[in-house]
Amino acid sequence: MWYTLIRKSRLHEWLSYALPFPADPPPSLRGSVSFFIKLLILLALAGPTCEAYGQTGPAADETAPGSLSGADAVSEGTLRALQRKYSGMGQMVERQTLKFMNGMEKQEADVTKKLPVEDSAGGRRLMSEAVKKYAEWKSRLSSAAGAAAGVSTGAAGARLKEYIPGLDSLQTALHFMSQGNLPAGRLEQVQALSQQLEQLEGRLQVAGEVQSFATVRMQQLKDQLGRYTSGSPLSAMNMKVYYYQQQLAEYKEMLNDKGRLEQAVLSRVSHLPAFRSFIQKNGMLARLFPAPAGNGSAVSIAGLQTSADVQKMISQRVGGGNGSGGGVQGIDAGGNAGAGGMAAGGHDPRQFIDQQVQAAQSEIDKLKGRLRQLARGGGSTTTVLPDLAPNNQRTKPFLKRLEFGLNIQNTPGAYPLPVTSAIAGTVGYRMSDKAVTGVGVSYNLGWGSGLDHIHFTSQGIGLRSFLDIRAKGSIWVTGGFEYNYMQQFAGISDLRRYDLWQKSALLGLTKKYRLKKMQGNLQLLYDLLAAGQRPQASPLKFRVGYNF
Repeated sequence: MWYTLIRKSRLHEWLSYALPFPADPPPSLRGSVSFFIKLLILLALAGPTCEAYGQTGPAADETAPGSLSGADAVSEGTLRALQRKYSGMGQMVERQTLKFMNGMEKQEADVTKKLPVEDSAGGRRLMSEAVKKYAEWKSRLSSAAGAAAGVSTGAAGARLKEYIPGLDSLQTALHFMSQGNLPAGRLEQVQALSQQLEQLEGRLQVAGEVQSFATVRMQQLKDQLGRYTSGSPLSAMNMKVYYYQQQLAEYKEMLNDKGRLEQAVLSRVSHLPAFRSFIQKNGMLARLFPAPAGNGSAVSIAGLQTSADVQKMISQRVGGGNGSGGGVQGIDAGGNAGAGGMAAGGHDPRQFIDQQVQAAQSEIDKLKGRLRQLARGGGSTTTVLPDLAPNNQRTKPFLKRLEFGLNIQNTPGAYPLPVTSAIAGTVGYRMSDKAVTGVGVSYNLGWGSGLDHIHFTSQGIGLRSFLDIRAKGSIWVTGGFEYNYMQQFAGISDLRRYDLWQKSALLGLTKKYRLKKMQGNLQLLYDLLAAGQRPQASPLKFRVGYNF
């Protein structure tokens, strides 16, 4: 009964996107999730009646792809770009997995060499088991690569057992489009892209199994070799497993992110009733939770509670009466509470529902946070925690480690307006969670001589470099070196007078704070070379900036 309500109310779709369930959630979460699912279903029943569900299903003639009504408008360039994207991602997964296994083999060999002579046989036995297992994984991974080159293998065709909503939506959309009346050339491209995604799924499945094996293997080494060797070798292996685990999580997060190309494909079919019916029957959720026979018919909802029944039950529970005091009579056929909608005990059922919804939402938010943490480990219950503080930036792509910024430094004068404002744009690279380095370019804008004589002029330009190191909390130590041209100039040719460029060596503190989607910062810097500058300026620099 609960399943039928989930399917008919489309609650399963909301849950799949709002709560990214891992492949194997721990038992401690299953009971809580089940309770809140039932609570949400009960609240949904308090609104529209069960009979309304039977009137909103798709018509019988909307379940076949038939004419895709614009799905063939997906350009060939979009399909080719998606093939290149997912082919490159599959190659990245393969390279990282091979690199990880080779590194683990080498480190295991180094660890076993340090065993005492009396236990060398046990160490060799452990090493031979690992070599055999790693060879098996490499063979399966090469099979996936062979399938990418056109060789039919079973390894690459293995379906990914973990649910990734973005990948599932795109794959289901391609399957839907391939069954429609597409031109021959476009149909071949759609099928080729679908095959590319299947190959990527196969590689991810192999990589996930390698991760699980490495996690178990790491624990075995700690148990059996920990009494002989500890510290650096085992800690380095543990950190390697952790970084590989985070790298796979980054790949899956990228797959779940629907970019411009994926949206171009999904937008062509998402509005079609036939596609909505198709994804409910052929998506991964449909395979995990197959619909029972007769789903959607009048028989499937026979005997379920109506909205009036639910309102009556809530009135009795909250009001403490038997429901005869007006808790039911005031409810019309549409489920709306009228003048008699107050329970016998003086409690409004709808107010009670609102309170319960708020409490349930708070608990669900906590569960979502715990589930996201679990999902960062690839959905595995054997997530590795590093012995040392990890560098969370290490597994991120290059572009995601960049931060762009803008800051302003004013030079005060005798008027309300500053004499000049140095406006700088910067690009920083996050080396780690505690260090950022970067470069920037500044432009000195002249304001004129007061509010009555505002006149914009080019008063100089500068080249900057900087290094930020976290000291404590939101306080960072900032150092940098700059070249500044502090003369008015009319063109690029004026900047070639290199003798007019002044050097600055800056050192100071930066306070970083969060502003919604941006990060603000306040800088107080001291110029160590200010004494040798002509004209001599104040050695203290105060800057206000934002990072995007």
